[in-house]
Amino acid sequence: MDSAAARLLEAADFAARKHRWQRRKDPEGTPYINHPIGVARILTHEAGIADVVVLQAALLHDTVEDTDTTLDELELHFGAQVRRLVAEVTDDKTLPKLERKRLQVERAPHSSPGAKLVKLADKLHNLRDLNRCTPQGWSAARVQEYFQWAAQVVRGLQGTSPPLEEALRQLFKERGRTRQSRTRLRWRGARTEPCDHTWQRHVTPAPYWFDPTESPEPRRRSPNFRGHLEGEAHSDRRTASVFHA
Repeated sequence: MDSAAARLLEAADFAARKHRWQRRKDPEGTPYINHPIGVARILTHEAGIADVVVLQAALLHDTVEDTDTTLDELELHFGAQVRRLVAEVTDDKTLPKLERKRLQVERAPHSSPGAKLVKLADKLHNLRDLNRCTPQGWSAARVQEYFQWAAQVVRGLQGTSPPLEEALRQLFKERGRTRQSRTRLRWRGARTEPCDHTWQRHVTPAPYWFDPTESPEPRRRSPNFRGHLEGEAHSDRRTASVFHA
């Protein structure tokens, strides 16, 4: 049976088996497979994408980077087109973390349309998770640095999907408005848990330096930006890093 539904289910099953030992680093320890499924859902429900190859690539986008899957294996099961898309969105784990981050920013504008869609949906899903909860072991500064870096990647993906780009723009903007309020609440001694959203009710407007529509370089950058990236350890293939490409 070669229907679109069958091909998508085959990719979902393959990804689920490959990621079966992995968990996200949110407080709930969400099964990692929820992430690629979430990325594919964003593409269908928010971007209106029905291209089976793009959706298969979304489901499989972390298999080579975070499991023992090879590109040859993907081509054998899903064809050359899926292989090419997954290859485009896969970081080379033999490179230092900082270099991988730099290459994502550099290569984003030159990616194929399908790879750009997967990257946009991937960033949107990760950033929404970051906005919802702080990953275990992450500081507030590290979360901010991830937003800063993600905005640089997203800037290079503009002109791909207006709905996803607008969702990301609003997320960056909201992040900027809530950032100062959360700082004030902490100064007053308010209780803020990793998943506590009560602080979001005290939003005040503030300019945000991650807006991807602004100048190529952010207005402010933490002096520890480089250190945060260099200090991140490579993800264990059994406990995948919660937020990356």
